[in-house]
Amino acid sequence: MIEYKNKKIKKSEPNTNLNSKQKTPQNTEPSVSPGPMKPPTKSNPNDSSDSNSNQIMDKQKTKEERYSQLQKLVQELPFPSKDALAKKTLSNSIPSKDTITEEQFKEKEELFKKLYDLIDKKVKEISELNYPNKDSEANKYFKSELDKADTEDKIAKIIPQGWKDKIKSWNELSNKITERILRESVKTKLNNTYTINDSDKEHGEKHFLIELYNAYLESNFYNAINKMQNLSEEMKKELKTMFLKLNDSINGSVNINEKLNEIEVKLNEAIKANKVDIQLNQKSWGWSWSTDNDKDVSSNKNETNSDNLKSILKKPDNIDQAKYDKALNHISNILPLRNTIATILGLDDLSKLKGSSGDQKDKDWLVGKELLNDSIFKTDKLKETYYNGSHDALHIRQLEKYLFGANGDQENSKEELIKKLVGFIEEDKKNNSKKLEEFKKEILGKAKEFTSTYSKIPINNEVKIKNATEKYLNTYLNAAYVRVELSINTINQEKQNTPKSSIPSDSQKRIDSNKDSSVTPPAQSKPNDNSDSNSNQRMDKQKTKEERYSELLKLVQEIPFPSTDAIAKKTLGDSIPSKDTITEEQLKEKEELFKKLCGLIDKKIKEISELNYPNKDSEANKYFKSELNKADTEEKINKIIPNDWKTKVELWNKLTNKVSIRLRTKVQEILNKTYINNDTDQEHGEKHFLIELYNAYLEANYYHAIDKMQNLDDNKKKIHKDKLHKLNANETINIEEKLKDVDTKLHEAIEANRVDIKKDQGTWGESWSTDDVKNDPSNKENETNSDNLKSILKKPDNIDQAKYDKALNHISNILPLRNTIATILGLDDLDKLKGYSDGQNNQPWLVGKEILKKEVFSDHNLTFTYFNGNHNALHIRQLEKYLFGADGDNNDQKEALINKLVAIIKDDLKTMNSQNLDKFKKEIFDKAKDFSNKYSKVKVEDDKIKNATEKYLNTYLNVAYLRVELS
Repeated sequence: MIEYKNKKIKKSEPNTNLNSKQKTPQNTEPSVSPGPMKPPTKSNPNDSSDSNSNQIMDKQKTKEERYSQLQKLVQELPFPSKDALAKKTLSNSIPSKDTITEEQFKEKEELFKKLYDLIDKKVKEISELNYPNKDSEANKYFKSELDKADTEDKIAKIIPQGWKDKIKSWNELSNKITERILRESVKTKLNNTYTINDSDKEHGEKHFLIELYNAYLESNFYNAINKMQNLSEEMKKELKTMFLKLNDSINGSVNINEKLNEIEVKLNEAIKANKVDIQLNQKSWGWSWSTDNDKDVSSNKNETNSDNLKSILKKPDNIDQAKYDKALNHISNILPLRNTIATILGLDDLSKLKGSSGDQKDKDWLVGKELLNDSIFKTDKLKETYYNGSHDALHIRQLEKYLFGANGDQENSKEELIKKLVGFIEEDKKNNSKKLEEFKKEILGKAKEFTSTYSKIPINNEVKIKNATEKYLNTYLNAAYVRVELSINTINQEKQNTPKSSIPSDSQKRIDSNKDSSVTPPAQSKPNDNSDSNSNQRMDKQKTKEERYSELLKLVQEIPFPSTDAIAKKTLGDSIPSKDTITEEQLKEKEELFKKLCGLIDKKIKEISELNYPNKDSEANKYFKSELNKADTEEKINKIIPNDWKTKVELWNKLTNKVSIRLRTKVQEILNKTYINNDTDQEHGEKHFLIELYNAYLEANYYHAIDKMQNLDDNKKKIHKDKLHKLNANETINIEEKLKDVDTKLHEAIEANRVDIKKDQGTWGESWSTDDVKNDPSNKENETNSDNLKSILKKPDNIDQAKYDKALNHISNILPLRNTIATILGLDDLDKLKGYSDGQNNQPWLVGKEILKKEVFSDHNLTFTYFNGNHNALHIRQLEKYLFGADGDNNDQKEALINKLVAIIKDDLKTMNSQNLDKFKKEIFDKAKDFSNKYSKVKVEDDKIKNATEKYLNTYLNVAYLRVELS
């Protein structure tokens, strides 16, 4: 009896797949194993409880059967690759069927069982290594080494000792690097680190740690000090010379944690030296010019965090801590100016925000004319923004003045804006007006008009523009709030006791240190707990009426509304009778009411936070909070969120995530501002959102999918598309039912698009161009998914299901050709891949000379790729032929490449490895890498090129595998 743990192979079924109930004909050849046999995990492989019966059954088997099963044990060892070289080595180690002895049988069986567990454990260890990319080069390296390991000792040495903890720590440290480009570079390096060999500069631990340290030093220390506005240049220089970058010649190992801690200590000293006193004439402070920690220009990772802004400030001695803390609560994040302007212009990369004029070339404080419509230089209202009056570029600081009312380089201009904001804040507090909100709307209106009228990439996203303008305005608004809260007038006013006022003063809101604070804050107390009611009543009677009245006012202020300045607090405060007229009964009534409201509001805030909008800080969340800030009765609080809204938003978010990525973001933005079940509200209403969701799903998941079906002609595509139409505002909608209908109709189209697999089958599936994620050509969302490729095929009647399924397992994702070429060229937008030649302008099948180095037209090996033989552009299909060996528009060349791949696969099957195919893939990668290095204007990572070329090759490799498996 041969077994892995307690899984036995019975004599009557010597070659049966253990996951199937069907029996297959006996076949003693080891290479035709029906499938992997996973050993049960509960039993002990060394358990001898059934050893006698096993031995009896073993003796009952023929020697031929036992030999066949021994070979099968080798094939079922769980190496990462089914064609692992070690399988061949282990198989070859088995003596021949004629000479093998009983002792050798037992020895091999025990060895293979032991190796099974060791390999299984090692595969799991590799998968648990916390590299930034789960499919990293390091993971692949360890797996390839494991595929060669044919002894216990070799398997044990695959991963260096303590490597799991090291990778986890290094990944965490990499994430602390603040600058995006440096952080990504270090993570790429980490993905390639897999050895403790110091001499290996490409994959060694020491070399990685040096790169990690240098990047951390550059990003978190040098650049942080450069941004400290209150340090002199001399002091900055002195601080930066405290640490120098490391190089490969450093002796000994690198204690990375110790070294980074040294940097943090000095950085904290620099932060303290950079602190400034808050003065009543405080100007703007904090970094507000430009940050590129994240590629998304308006990402919150690029904001100057409010905590960092607060850390710059130092409390004046004459301000008490409570008042100082209250002032700091108003300080909010800042989105720097260049990020704000880039957002308004619709740019996807901060480096694109630059301009030239005269002898000023590619300056980051200019907005170049190439980003703008010509009409901007024909309007008088923007003349002040022209750099030196020219029509080449706008000055960013002058554009700031146009939008926000201040030039950040001019002290007087900044001071005027801050004073203006102080006036708005004070007037709003005094008169309950909305001057500040109106000013923000005015800025938003200007920004929206600017992008729609003058930007070449107008951004149709009000939420994004609003977020950017409001967060840049915080540059000045933070200073204004500090002045208001800490001004002499405010301090004096709060020292006065004004009990007759209907609006509680700040002194009433604060507990003085010499006052009794026995009233439990509403958020912590249990208003309905009567266990100590008598003692409480006795204590209440002992207090003066003035003390109880003061505490009642305090209760109002401590009701946990979302905003500390909630309008409902004023309403509730106004509802309290004056101190002179209030009765005992009224005091108790108000105390009970305020405690009850505290519990209700606390509960409602939690409900709002649990609404599963795509953005946790959505416009809908803000709306509900603003409504809650006005709610001064139990009835109003209960009506804030519509019935079943949590369930609805949960469902809508789930359905939105099913929309293809090309339109998903748009639907998410609409969902983020949906907060009412009023059908007439075209901006925030439930019905409006559901119509947008349905129409986007129909467009992206149905119309677009049908357009890509290669086996339907235009007439058939139209017939299928005409089965469903977009909805309008007059129609009612059951969204789940409607989307199921779309899926049903899509399935019908998929069935109509199916093709039989035949031996002469050509390529199939979208492999030309996909722009679901336009600004990242190699993004996985742009790949033609293997499941979609399989869905196109139809099983021939003469092929059994098991064989058909095995063939389909070889089908892999395809990255379309234009996406592949764009990746090799390092383009960040698929639309940039185009060219002009002989009257052919902006053609997507050309590679224009403007995205190539001019040397490409001196390479004789590439002459045949020049479009019409000229030096204006390369033909993408000819470039495909140069890299992959076939022009996808030429059937003969495609057929020749497929046949070549078929031969390679068959040769590899004979030797039970993938050596020949790997060699062919490497040849393509080397060509692509060489082309990219020589002729692309952008440096491209090797991993990206390798991923792109291998995934495009699947266009032909998928077909080749099918031919081999089903021939």
